[in-house]
Amino acid sequence: MTPRPSNLRNGLVPMAALVILLAGVKAASAIIVPLLVAILITITITPMFLGMQNHGISAGIALLILVTALVVLSFGGATIVGKSVTNFSKSMPKYQAGLQSQVDSLVVWLGERGMDEPKEWVKANFDPRLAIRTAGTLAGSLTSLLSQTFLILIIVIFILLEAAILPGKFAGLPNVSDKARDKLRTVIANVRHYVGLKTLVSLIVGVLVAGFLYFLDVNNWLFLGLLAFMLNYIPNIGSIIAAIPGVLLALIEHGPGRATVVAIFYIVVNVTIGNGLEPRIMGRGLGLSPMVIVIALLFWGWLLGPIGMLLSVPLTMAVKIALENIEETRSIAILMGTGTPETPPPNGEK
Repeated sequence: MTPRPSNLRNGLVPMAALVILLAGVKAASAIIVPLLVAILITITITPMFLGMQNHGISAGIALLILVTALVVLSFGGATIVGKSVTNFSKSMPKYQAGLQSQVDSLVVWLGERGMDEPKEWVKANFDPRLAIRTAGTLAGSLTSLLSQTFLILIIVIFILLEAAILPGKFAGLPNVSDKARDKLRTVIANVRHYVGLKTLVSLIVGVLVAGFLYFLDVNNWLFLGLLAFMLNYIPNIGSIIAAIPGVLLALIEHGPGRATVVAIFYIVVNVTIGNGLEPRIMGRGLGLSPMVIVIALLFWGWLLGPIGMLLSVPLTMAVKIALENIEETRSIAILMGTGTPETPPPNGEK
């Protein structure tokens, strides 16, 4: 029988290695975040790159077309988004003062009706400026990420170049069975499917929010649309978080009536797309349980900062998809999901 101290050491060594690895990732987050963003972008556009080659376009020409489109979209989008983020950051003191004025008016209204206890509770516990400060923090993180646009593009180009020869590398791997290669291809395909569909749905949400707020003459509508696009990657609670700044800005600029209209619009979009369209096109198996989403937000946010929170669900979803394709870890993937996946038929049966 192996001595107990040896068992303890065998367990502590992997735990210590994991702690060291996480500490290294956290210390290198400034490098890892743009790398992860570049990987997600590459996963999304790789089908276009491979599709052009399947239609007879050489890899070099296909890469040139994609890179040109990426450069135009990236730097054009970065300029527009950067101005919007800057305008929002400059307006933060005005928004905070306006929110405080609204709270003071509420306190006076409660006091005039003899509601002293609710009045004191509002003063002590309600600070609406927190939502604006949180949005400002995210805006600062976006500004930092936009400054790395050129680095992200360079990484995307090299990953795309690698994608052209990666299938051949997989086929030439020694001591790797065809079954293992098939599982690896399945994982990559499923991650690409999830990221692509989620990006499409998030883009629809962002365009709808930006367009509606522009129609209602709410300032910084572009930034609020971008916020809705990014936070839609976080199921359930992301759309709620994105709605708070929009409703508050409508309240500050136009009063309770228009703020109510904006709140109703966010609810309609969330119910229609988040609970209707998205599950229909994403599929039953591409989901995470609410508990896993919260844990992922806390973990990736701690590890990689505010942008890590935005990347938390795609990263966790990629881990879940990988676990699903490994027999020994499939039970963990089931626990991470929203329901029990269909049991695959025995070998040879359909």
